[in-house]
Formats: sequence, structure tokens, C-alpha cells
Amino acid sequence: MQVEHVVPRSNGGSHTWDDVRVACLKCNLLNGDTVICLDGKSR
Repeated sequence: MQVEHVVPRSNGGSHTWDDVRVACLKCNLLNGDTVICLDGKSR
């Protein structure tokens, strides 16, 4: 498991608890710099 940023740091996201969630390695790599909505869907 890894820590994934909801708003990627490359898109201005912060490195705070409000901007991270747990993700498996595969999902984290697939999401890349995509912003993740709170309902879990990409936008």
C-alpha cells in the first residue's frame, strides 16, 4: 500500500492529511497526476 495524493503535488496539491489517501501501488501508478474526486472517481 502507498499514500496517494488526492490533488497531485504536480497540480498544486499539498502534502497534508487532507490531501492523501491509501492506494495500492498499481492504482497509484495508474492515476499518475490525475485529480481524484472525493467519491473516488477521476476528474
